[in-house]
Amino acid sequence: MARYDRYGALDDQISEELDSGFVGFNNKVRPDQLSPGILNESNNGRMDLNGQWQPRKGIELFAAPFPAAVFTVPFYLYESIPSVSYYTRIGDVITVNFSSSHGIIDGTGVNISGLSYTGIINPNGNFAANVIDADSISYTVSSLDSAPTGTMTVTGMKIKDTATSNIEASCEYSDPNNDSLSYIACAATNSAALVKTSDQTTIALAYPAGESVPEGSTMIQVFNKLYIFRKGQIALEWDGDVGGSLQFTLVANGDYDQPVHYVTSDGEFKITDSVASVIAEHNLIEGNNLFVVDPSTSAQTSGLKQNANFTVYKTYSQGSLVSISAASASAVTGGDYNGMYKVTITTSTDHGLNLTDPIAIAGFSDTKIDGNRFVTEIISSTQFTVHVSQNPSTTITGDETVRVAEGFSFIIEPEGLDSHVTDGESLVANPIFSAVPSVGAGFIHSPAPQFGVYHQRRLVVPYEFDVIGTSGSATINSRGIVDEAIFSDILDADTYDRIYGQFRFNAGKSDFIVGFHSFSDDQLIVFNRNSIHLVANSFNLTDATSKLITGEIGCVSRDTIVQVADTMLFLSDNGVYGLNFQDLYNLRGKDIPLSASIEGTIQRINKQYSHKAKSVYFDNRYYLAVPLDDSSTNNALLIYNFVNQQWESVDSIEDPAWEFTHLVVGGRDNVRGVYAINRFGGVHRIEYRNDDIDRYVVQIGQPQVQSNVVSSVVSRMFTLNTIDRKKWNNFEVHLESSQNNISDGNLEAITENIDDIIDLGSISDINGVEIPIAEDVSLRGRFGNRRAYGLQFKMTTTKGRPKLRALKVAGATTFRSLQKAE
Repeated sequence: MARYDRYGALDDQISEELDSGFVGFNNKVRPDQLSPGILNESNNGRMDLNGQWQPRKGIELFAAPFPAAVFTVPFYLYESIPSVSYYTRIGDVITVNFSSSHGIIDGTGVNISGLSYTGIINPNGNFAANVIDADSISYTVSSLDSAPTGTMTVTGMKIKDTATSNIEASCEYSDPNNDSLSYIACAATNSAALVKTSDQTTIALAYPAGESVPEGSTMIQVFNKLYIFRKGQIALEWDGDVGGSLQFTLVANGDYDQPVHYVTSDGEFKITDSVASVIAEHNLIEGNNLFVVDPSTSAQTSGLKQNANFTVYKTYSQGSLVSISAASASAVTGGDYNGMYKVTITTSTDHGLNLTDPIAIAGFSDTKIDGNRFVTEIISSTQFTVHVSQNPSTTITGDETVRVAEGFSFIIEPEGLDSHVTDGESLVANPIFSAVPSVGAGFIHSPAPQFGVYHQRRLVVPYEFDVIGTSGSATINSRGIVDEAIFSDILDADTYDRIYGQFRFNAGKSDFIVGFHSFSDDQLIVFNRNSIHLVANSFNLTDATSKLITGEIGCVSRDTIVQVADTMLFLSDNGVYGLNFQDLYNLRGKDIPLSASIEGTIQRINKQYSHKAKSVYFDNRYYLAVPLDDSSTNNALLIYNFVNQQWESVDSIEDPAWEFTHLVVGGRDNVRGVYAINRFGGVHRIEYRNDDIDRYVVQIGQPQVQSNVVSSVVSRMFTLNTIDRKKWNNFEVHLESSQNNISDGNLEAITENIDDIIDLGSISDINGVEIPIAEDVSLRGRFGNRRAYGLQFKMTTTKGRPKLRALKVAGATTFRSLQKAE
């Protein structure tokens, strides 16, 4: 603006104050105490490295995977409908024939019950009736995938509260058989769904009959499986094979069967180059521990030490039969197989075997070859050898077969051996093995937890319940203990040791476990409500230790725990804290929470519902969903920018029905991002659209809603660095429209002492037109010499996503008279 070249002693000299960029917002201190570049408010905005403030991108509805409960109108309260004589199914249509005239009116609703089915789609429920004649009707079940069986009953339509499927849990799911596929997994009340991030297609997953998922449940992918934890109920698991069964099952439950012994016979045990193999039916998985019950029950020792411990490193399952076309035997003199007989076997097709594979041979007239053996040499794709202890007959009759046998292998460490044995000697040894048994109280199955975390190849869960009784109809009893955790066996989510795998934190105090987080160097951080603990060395549970880190703070919501580099962030009663492991006991950095600068917003969090808060970390930002003010759901998203080291925005949607129920980071390549799941709606991708439109659903089965993003920004308070009252003269603001949208907004000035709000007009009024796509403008205007101590600048967007690049205000200190004021 124009200025004088010189000023007299009594002139009001114009001074200017400038913000040439913006990095964050702060509402803890007074606006006049903020530094240049720090805003007082940022709502639905983003600030990147170039220092521009800009409204966020719109939210896009990604998928609504659950239909609304079927309820057909009009409907009649039919007093009586005759019994069903028989029914037939062709495709999606089921035709029903009654024993007499049914009296059903065409197009009205009826309820079908009593049918059994093997597929995913339930043929029972409320449907619209298509009247064929007086004695028959039909109804349509979309995507019906199996023929129903059982006795059908037809009545008037029924209202069923359980038909509603609210989304109660969610997580990212990656197909273990295809690393390029990523899904957002959603567990709803009565079924689950996988939403493929690459094309938004949905895969339905069914629950066992009579099972549902209540509010407060959690979902996790671990051991290539998908688990749903339901507090005080048996957990559900799915094997993760999208090409197989799409059905959750109950995890192992009831009383635990302690480990069985694996007793070997001649030819069922072998040592080759420090690798031991056993042929036996088993339920072991890689990583399970074994111990030697007896080195051998025969005269020939296996060379193993009594009670030596080993780890299963490979398991074998039964393979397909391959026909044998020829066989020959020869005695062995000297070497590892001295005194045995080498049998060379030829197969009619490729055998597909590998050296040391356990195999089962059958069909020889001389059973000295038949039985469980090991491949001792691969000659070609159709020839291999085995060694047996007796001279066999090798006559071929045409019925001889070979297949891979069920078994397992483990590596023998030197401390596990008593003596050296040759390969041949090991073949005639008969050791007995067992999975390592529990000490004392015994193993248990999963204790019906509410949540769990993967740590060091184990699953760690709260230990609040005992599960006893018969599998499938187990009894669940509360232990009355809420500060105890239990570790599963390695790579086995069905086995937990109540002695070595059990840890209690703050026993006897008023405290309970809120969540866990797996950290590096075999450290599990246990977040209690009022304290934080650490469990170390859990690879071998007998050596594990636990200790208190701090009793000063705790965590209010497990889903706010996020690790960023060497720091874990979590929401406490006092705001967002960071647990830093460069110095284990320096938990708070500079003795203040990370959220200290937005204390004004933190104080608005509804404490009664803060346990519902969620968070994720993505693209150098920490997203924290919280319930603000009187809301009982997460109605706002607080965002911390790690590049700017400042809080960036308070995001919201202008719809009281919307909530950020769950946050998930998922997807691959260009579809990887943050997904918000609304309990009563679907899966949404945040910051996805290039415009200022939010598209979302707030009720399952209802059409999507569209609304504009309402963004606003309030600057710090400009004071011209004096406490005197000023006469505010003019402003200049630099704005730029986005690459995709025309932009507009309203500008205001907020003054303090004298308090006032100055309407500066819209951007289009000052500029003459809206800001065109990808254009920038410099707008100048006047405040009208309003008198006030300080002034803040506010912009509220009404169209597009305009960038606020720089802001300058000018004014003069008033009352410069040399005379004393009376």
